[in-house]
Amino acid sequence: MPDGSFQVRGPGYLKDKVKVPSEAAAFEPVSVTAIDADRVLFNVCARLKPLKAFLAANTQESYLVTNRACPVGKGRVRNIITVARRTLPAGSDPSFDLAFSGYVAGDHDHKNLRMKYLPRLSSAPWLLLSAVNVMGGQRPVIMGKGYLTQQHLVGENYLEVSVDISSSKVAKKIAG
Repeated sequence: MPDGSFQVRGPGYLKDKVKVPSEAAAFEPVSVTAIDADRVLFNVCARLKPLKAFLAANTQESYLVTNRACPVGKGRVRNIITVARRTLPAGSDPSFDLAFSGYVAGDHDHKNLRMKYLPRLSSAPWLLLSAVNVMGGQRPVIMGKGYLTQQHLVGENYLEVSVDISSSKVAKKIAG
């Protein structure tokens, strides 16, 4: 998404409730892969040989790997694995550096309370859009705040975040 695609809380948001256009993203997508399985695939950076080889061959880069495991019905789970490379140079945004290093170094509970998802559905099936609107619309959510099960793994040059969307009763109903 281009800079400014999202409205995020401004510096004085707690007082003035003003949102501002987003800055440039710290990571850019490198690849997206979907793997259907009978369960959530955790630790994909170590378990998927092509991904493991890619990360090992690119140790000078830093990556954020996300796995969103979505129920697709009949006991199947679609693991949507996104690999993104850090493009924001270290030191160019001290606030981001502090927040990100704190996130990486934090324990499971710390990470659960900080991973925020900013949804953006430009087109989707009517049922999905209706469900999203019923739940409050496309607004940011901290997913580890009791909504969804997450797992966080830190490797030499990557951070992996797996989000088990199938742990949500609402998601299971929609997929069913």
